[in-house]
Amino acid sequence: MAWFIGIVQVIVLSQIVSNLFVVSKFQKIFLFLFSFIADILEDTISVKKYSFIIVMYLTFLFICFSNVFGMFPFSITITSHLIITIYFSLALFIANILVGICYHKEKFFSLFLPEGVPV
Repeated sequence: MAWFIGIVQVIVLSQIVSNLFVVSKFQKIFLFLFSFIADILEDTISVKKYSFIIVMYLTFLFICFSNVFGMFPFSITITSHLIITIYFSLALFIANILVGICYHKEKFFSLFLPEGVPV
């Protein structure tokens, strides 16, 4: 996934640097996808932090492009492999736990308890 993020960053940054004030079709597509993912995340889980939205955006793009490339003849989708699914699920789960601990500190584990239970 690191190579995919690197490639996307290079492509997007090269488009932004070459057309600083002119918005191309390429930039409009990525801005539309970003606003689409941001709206979905804000509506469903009320996310206000853009760092989390960017992680979900890149994950969505990786899965989407991996599946599109799998439609070419004689190719296979890498998301069909169990190890990729396990990697993404564990990586996002551990990242969410670490961010929750860093953000909520000692109150993080009390979020899993019912209201009024002594800690």
